[in-house]
Amino acid sequence: AGFRLRVIKGDQPDEIEIPRHWLGSETDDDGLYVSSFNYDKQVTAFGIGKKLTGLHLSSYDIQKEGSARAATGRDVFLIYDPAKHAIYPGLTDLGITKDRVRSMGWHATCTEFIISDINGDGLHDIGARKETLDCGPQPGDGYKLHPLQWYLFKKGRWEYEHDKDGYVPGGNYRQLPLIGLGKSPVDFVKELCYKKNIHILNYDDFGVQAMAYELIGYQWYQWKNHGESRPQKAPDIKVIVYKDISPKVVRRLYPVDAHKRQDYRYIGYMDALNYLNRKIKELEEMQRQHTSGEDHDLYERLLTDLLETRDRINSALGQ
Repeated sequence: AGFRLRVIKGDQPDEIEIPRHWLGSETDDDGLYVSSFNYDKQVTAFGIGKKLTGLHLSSYDIQKEGSARAATGRDVFLIYDPAKHAIYPGLTDLGITKDRVRSMGWHATCTEFIISDINGDGLHDIGARKETLDCGPQPGDGYKLHPLQWYLFKKGRWEYEHDKDGYVPGGNYRQLPLIGLGKSPVDFVKELCYKKNIHILNYDDFGVQAMAYELIGYQWYQWKNHGESRPQKAPDIKVIVYKDISPKVVRRLYPVDAHKRQDYRYIGYMDALNYLNRKIKELEEMQRQHTSGEDHDLYERLLTDLLETRDRINSALGQ
């Protein structure tokens, strides 16, 4: 079956055919468990400059049966010219950009993308950052986050610029979302390989900020400058509770990353339990002192939340 791009112009949708060879070579699928041509209907659009639009297309397919639990996908970037109502290849030779397979352990890769004008010419360039994870029968430090590679927009397409390897832009960038995926193949494999060593919770699972800050810091992003007395809280901070694994490995597996808006706090299993046990006792005492009213209800809600958090940690990581 062919591939078509649907463009909405006015009230009527119009379709433009996409040549299949722009989306990858079929020979790349030789030896794979699944097809890499299962492209998602969703397309992410972004401005390149004032006249052109970049289009991010992505494929991913998961093995339905079999012990390998394999998955494979691609990412392709096209260019849409609204004035000519035409599309052109922009960056189509990235090959397989994400995959996972189980064979004598797990292997997973995923490439994520950001856009930024890194050379100041008014045109958006593409940064590609690959992460890999190899996980054998005994979990170790098989995770690697590769330096950013940059593809600069030149002469109507994006071209790889070796001299820009590792360049990290300032605040003017955009992280492109994973298309059609709830989690990357690397994150999927992380959870399988380290489920006995790592449990991920939310900041609020450890109580209100006035309580939790002593264990996991304040509830705002670490990469921001907070000079104000009451900075805006960040609701998506995650807390990594770990056991029988090196803190260094945990930080490598789950790095704080401003570009992806990923903020983590790292707490050892016993430190987390000691904190929870202490706060639970304090709240029980406060309840005894306030047998009714709003304070009693607040302490009861907090106590219920902390008891649930303790149970979840013990269930995941053991007594």
